[in-house]
Amino acid sequence: MRRPFQIAGRKGWKGEYKFADGSVRRETFPTEDEVVAWLKEQKKLDEAEQGPLFGGPSRMTLGRFLGEYAARYSIAKDGYKSEIDRINHYVTAVGLPRLAVVIEDNGNRSLVTVPAAKSVPKAFRRHMDARMAKRAKTYELIRKLANKPVSKVGTEDIRGLVTTGTTEGWGDSTIQKEVALLKTAFNSAIREWRWTGFVNPCVGIKLGKSNKRFIVVTDAQMNRIVEALSQCDNPQFWPLVDMAIHSTLRLHSLLSLRWSQTDLETCRARVWAKGKWMDAQLPPRAVAILQSLPRGTSDNVFTMTENAIDMAWDGVRQKAGLPQLRFADLRHVGATAYAKAGIGAHALKELLLHTTTRMAEVYVNLANSDIVKALNVLDEKLRELTPMPATVHPHGKQKHARARKPAAGANVFHLVKDGERLVAKRVGSQGSASKVASAATDADDALERRA
Repeated sequence: MRRPFQIAGRKGWKGEYKFADGSVRRETFPTEDEVVAWLKEQKKLDEAEQGPLFGGPSRMTLGRFLGEYAARYSIAKDGYKSEIDRINHYVTAVGLPRLAVVIEDNGNRSLVTVPAAKSVPKAFRRHMDARMAKRAKTYELIRKLANKPVSKVGTEDIRGLVTTGTTEGWGDSTIQKEVALLKTAFNSAIREWRWTGFVNPCVGIKLGKSNKRFIVVTDAQMNRIVEALSQCDNPQFWPLVDMAIHSTLRLHSLLSLRWSQTDLETCRARVWAKGKWMDAQLPPRAVAILQSLPRGTSDNVFTMTENAIDMAWDGVRQKAGLPQLRFADLRHVGATAYAKAGIGAHALKELLLHTTTRMAEVYVNLANSDIVKALNVLDEKLRELTPMPATVHPHGKQKHARARKPAAGANVFHLVKDGERLVAKRVGSQGSASKVASAATDADDALERRA
């Protein structure tokens, strides 16, 4: 739809609208505002003639709807992989093949379907089945939702998904991403697919804010990771993990590394990140790793598939006793280590390929306020000053660590009259006054007589 325009030497404002069937209509109006109003009216008539895309929400199941959304929107996003993986739960539930993104040599993406027989290796299928079995009710609910017409999906369905997922171990971040996917997809259809009258069922679902994820790996934990890596059969996996930590690059950036676009002398490499090609700075350790790798016939630095990497990493973290540690967390391990070593926020921003220093400053501030390290140093200094209280009496009776010693009467005296003399008697004592108290009283009497 062209904007209002004027022709030199002619009066009035022109309007031109091209309809969906290819026909074009032109009109002339005295003012620009009249042309704008006319164009809007033509658009409404054109859309009414076309009707809603795909026949509207009543003609599409949620699974098919999300498949179309993936092809039109998800593939263009920076986080396309995780979003399409999420969409695949709905797509496969309605009998459609899994979706996958193929990145060509020039960096362009294309969405393809993967036949069920070739979708994933058998070993990875067992791995996926085991993970899904832990949340059987959640994925069963997703299957039912996927087969519903979009017009029949209500707010109560979305709330049910949130509740079921929470009870089966979904974290706040997972729930937010699931609801955000559905909400954004519905809004896109309402806004651009002419689904007038359809109400977004995610509106009204209030979610809490998820906590930022910061990972700390101790020396002992890292030793267990190294031990587990030494047991991997694929010779590329250990260098890949090492690169993920020391380069702080994301997995898809590591897999985009090409020998032809890597200069080990200038310590720079061309990688795919944030939807575009970027120049990544390689730290000395990363350069050493690349120099140690053998070069085959492929231009790819790492030839492992993402499925193979997922399986290998799952085995490593299980053997290391760190089942919650994701491959993506390795990037944060490296960033934290650089911050503790004293790197500045601006240098860390360049290393992380961020556009601002906001996240880099978070790493630096966390490193500068390492409270655990400070407390350990302080504990060494205070150990002799604050000994732990005894928990056993010399005679063997047990007492609470905070039990106070009962007040003793040994040093408490009362003055009592003994004939014509005042005598200090120890509280609780029987018989005569103590010698110390008696001597003190005799001394006082002598002073009085002298006076």
